[in-house]
Amino acid sequence: MTTIPRSNRTIRATIKGTMAKLGTKGTYLSVQLLRDGMRFPELFNCWDPKQLEHTKLNDMVSLILHCDGVKADKQDDGQDNSYWWSIAGVGDAPAMAADPTPKPTAPAAAEKRETGVSTPATYQEQQARGYDLGMSFNKSVDIVISLATKWDAPKLPSEITTEIRRWRDRLLHEVILVPAAPPHWCYKHEVQNVQSPRTNVWGHVMEDGTACTEEA
Repeated sequence: MTTIPRSNRTIRATIKGTMAKLGTKGTYLSVQLLRDGMRFPELFNCWDPKQLEHTKLNDMVSLILHCDGVKADKQDDGQDNSYWWSIAGVGDAPAMAADPTPKPTAPAAAEKRETGVSTPATYQEQQARGYDLGMSFNKSVDIVISLATKWDAPKLPSEITTEIRRWRDRLLHEVILVPAAPPHWCYKHEVQNVQSPRTNVWGHVMEDGTACTEEA
């Protein structure tokens, strides 16, 4: 049986969150959309982040969805929930300011370091870096000491040093330097949970349509 190929469709929803991710074709956005009548936000990918560059959180927008294919556990039956959809564009973008071009701002010190621009650090920045590095180092030593009791054979000094560095750097970049998340954040999927007005349960809808709810 041959079905008619899915065409684009348009939905209206509120943007509840976005997160940049790196895929095989470059950076894309994972977008949380809350449609009227839905309990939790749904996740949609936007392969071209420029499509949403003029939108912001809590904007009610009209979005054009593109069919990316049939879900593995579904059939090509023409039903919307049988397909994967991604954001292909904005149907009617919200009103823009008179000058939509953002004013250039001076990049933060961290951004300058990432772009390779060398800038002298202030005394306060040097203090903060030293504090963060020292805190992650101390915790990494505690972790390595606790793991040493489980090692089958004693490790060489160079191996212990490597273990300390590995844990120090992980704690520094994945914990200490990561901005604090807002309340009711889903750390498993790195998205903001939303409270259902009917059940008062906090959660979000994943790409496969199932709900991830917050543990009590």
